[in-house]
Amino acid sequence: MPRVGARSPWQQPDNPDPKGINLRLLARALRSFVGNGAPYAVFIDFLSCPQKGPNGEERSEAEAELFKRALADMMAWYAHPQLLTLKLTRL
Repeated sequence: MPRVGARSPWQQPDNPDPKGINLRLLARALRSFVGNGAPYAVFIDFLSCPQKGPNGEERSEAEAELFKRALADMMAWYAHPQLLTLKLTRL
């Protein structure tokens, strides 16, 4: 489970952004990329991968398999030389 607190951008254990504060910051940053004609995609790992439950409950067997498969290829989103990666490190 992700850490919550001063050194983590997660605002609660089961949801990093329950009020959409970080999403609004991301949207503001992404506006500069929209409309320039270049293709783009947005990958938000929390939304794209099954997470543990609000009280730390484990993923179901199917969710665990999806999570494992996602982790195997996730580095392409963070390390590909032609991609721009934005990382929220604090609130």
